[in-house]
Amino acid sequence: MDCYRLSVGHNDQVKPGHIVGAIANEANIEGQHIGPINIFDNHSEVFLPKGMPKTTFNNLKKARVMGKTLDLAITQPSAKSSKRNNTFSKNDAGEKSRSKRRRKSADSKGKRSRKR
Repeated sequence: MDCYRLSVGHNDQVKPGHIVGAIANEANIEGQHIGPINIFDNHSEVFLPKGMPKTTFNNLKKARVMGKTLDLAITQPSAKSSKRNNTFSKNDAGEKSRSKRRRKSADSKGKRSRKR
């Protein structure tokens, strides 16, 4: 996958869903083929499949998210991106596994213990 820089970020109130929606609609790329998205204050980075046709690239450059053009440009992932994208770890069998978050039990959801 190639890393692309987008000219929208947290300062534009952009969310990953906005970026996925714009890319999926403008480039006809299914969401499952869109890689990790990293949103920074003034820009975002998204990983897309290699070998994007020029017409698709040009369409994405002009696409708008939150009223601002994406101004897509191929780039190298930032140091923060490359650390953040390392979310998979290998278990003892050498297989990739995603760490799971623990959910609160039904007993502790939203209830506070009262002292008497």
